[in-house]
Parts: sequence; C-alpha cells; structure tokens
Amino acid sequence: MKTQLSSFLLVALLGVAAHSRLPAQSTTLTYQGRLTSDGNPANGSYDFQFTLFDTESEGNPVGYPMVAAAVEVAQGLFTVPLDFGANVFSGQDRWLGIAVRRAGTDEFTPLSPRQPITATPYALTALTALNVPGVNGHALHALNGSVANALFVDVGGRVGIGTTNPASKLHLVSSANENIPPRAQSSGASGFAAGWDFYHGSTGKGYVGVPDPGASIAPNEMLLYGGPGIKASLWAGGARALTATPNRVGIGTTVPKASLDVRGDILLGSNGELDALGSPERLRIIRGRVGRKGQIVSGSGFQVAPHDGRFPYTVTFTPPFAAPPVVMGTVAEHAYLVVRDVTAEMARINLIMESTVLIEEDFQFIAIGPR
Repeated sequence: MKTQLSSFLLVALLGVAAHSRLPAQSTTLTYQGRLTSDGNPANGSYDFQFTLFDTESEGNPVGYPMVAAAVEVAQGLFTVPLDFGANVFSGQDRWLGIAVRRAGTDEFTPLSPRQPITATPYALTALTALNVPGVNGHALHALNGSVANALFVDVGGRVGIGTTNPASKLHLVSSANENIPPRAQSSGASGFAAGWDFYHGSTGKGYVGVPDPGASIAPNEMLLYGGPGIKASLWAGGARALTATPNRVGIGTTVPKASLDVRGDILLGSNGELDALGSPERLRIIRGRVGRKGQIVSGSGFQVAPHDGRFPYTVTFTPPFAAPPVVMGTVAEHAYLVVRDVTAEMARINLIMESTVLIEEDFQFIAIGPR
C-alpha cells in the first residue's frame, strides 16, 4: 500500500490564529491534511504519529512524539489537534515528521518529506514566549538564549531587567562584568528627550537629563530641573544637604534668604579663596603658620625664605596683593612680633624678646588686602 500525506497549510495556520484569539490562551494548533492510499483518497480509522525535528532530514527530535489514535479519515481528509507544549517553539527552525498506520496495527509508515514549520505557525510563540517554566512570572530570554530572563515581569506587574526579583515597577541590575551603565539617549529632535520626567499624580515636577542643542533650557548640559516654583533638595543620610528654589540655594536651611544662604561653618581647603566680585572691597585673606627655621607649617598663598639665623623672616605673597595688605601676627608669650616693610609682594617679620633681642620662634600671621 502506498500512502501519501499532503497538508493544507493555510487551514493549519488558520487554526493557530483562531486559538490566539481565545481568552484562555492555548498552545494547541489544528492540523488538517489529506491522506491518500495508492493514489486514492483514504477512508477509515488511522493512527498518526507527529514528531518535531530540528533539521529537514535526520537530525534530532524536539520534544516527544505525539500519537493521535483512531483518527477518522473521510475522503482522504482528517483533522488532528497538536500540542507540543510551550518550549519547543523557541524561534529555531522546525520540521514536522509524520508517520501513519491502520488503527491498531503494529508498524508506523514514515511519510516523506518532513514538512517545515514556517514563520506563520510561530504565531504560537505569542501565546507562550512569556511563559518560562520554573519562574514565578513571565520572562524573555536573549535572542540566542545565552542570557535567560533578560526581561522579567513578575505576578505583580513589576519589570526586572537583569533580575527576576524586581523590587519596584522598573528594576535594573547590571552584572559584574558590565562596565556601561543604562543609557537614556535622545533622538536629536528639539526638546528634552534624554532623561527622566517626574510627575506627582498628573502634576509635572521636573526632569533629570540632557536637553538637546535646540532646547530652551540648558542645551547640551546635564540638568536637574525642578520646574517653575518647584523646590529641589539633596538629602544625605536623612538630612537635607541642599535646597534649591527659583534663583536661591540654601545649605542648612529650607528657606534660603539670598542667592546662597549657608547656615553653619564654611571650610576652605589649603588652596581655598573667598572672592566677592560684586563687593566694593574684593578682599583676599592669607593665613599661615611658620616654623622657627622658616618652614611652612600650615597655610597657602605665600612662601617664606629659609631662616639661617639672619633676621627678619621674609614672607612673600603668591600671587601678590593688588596693594599692600594689613599684616598682623602672634608669637609665644615671652616674645612679641613686629611687622615691617610691607608691600603688595612681601612683608618682613621680626620676633623680639626683652625689647631688643631677635629670636627664632614659631609664629602665626594673617594678611588681609585687596585682590
């Protein structure tokens, strides 16, 4: 007996599409075919065996064979529901191998050639691609499968990228070997496209990001924008470090009274300067401590000539003041300090004991003058 099988692929594909519209999504597809025996349409009861393969010939089976027993064939036509499960359609090519026998007989007769599962039957993956066995939720793997759970959605609707345990609506986790952080990139169109837009309910509160070159605010700059009338704050360890309101910044206060309002001490480092450009007197302050041999113990903005026993100590201002500054200083209780020959570039300092005796001793000084 010569047995042939030809499938109505269009009908089979319509069967897949019909299932994709059902409220309860299924992995079952409907296969319809035409069976002939010795060139004539077959009639009667037949057993069919369906097996998926990874190649057109030989190769390996994918999943387990399905047997449809006692299928009634009328005028050569038959219909069989097939369900290979959720995991066999992973995006790789598949071929369907079919074998047939009279119902209840011993041997299946393989039919040739295998039939390719084309792109359209892969509409079935729309039903199953997000179902990952063993994971409490839904996930997408990388294209080649090398990265599992690349995009994950848990049962609460939280999305994780790089994690299957998202703690918020969107949770991104980089692996140890990734040296590039997540990126927000604009299309180059005019506006604010690269960054984050923050809302409280339906009220916009501000942006963080980089406006494009044609933006009306801060083009090409990294921007934290609180919006008109919106206060922006930086917090460190539960304490407010900075508050920014329109045209005012407060440190240590939530209600700044000036463009910069600092409540507390200000510490300038070894190279720090305080320059009030709008002040009628732009003052510069130099403070230093000098050892008995002329070594600088602390301070900056000056140099001291090494002391070789000759007096006085010579302090050079670097850079010079705009005009001679006021210089004063202190020394140990048993002596007193005399400042002389002050110019914009330098000052000479003598340390005197018992009215006339010049001595070597540690001393401190401060110079205040115009920039």
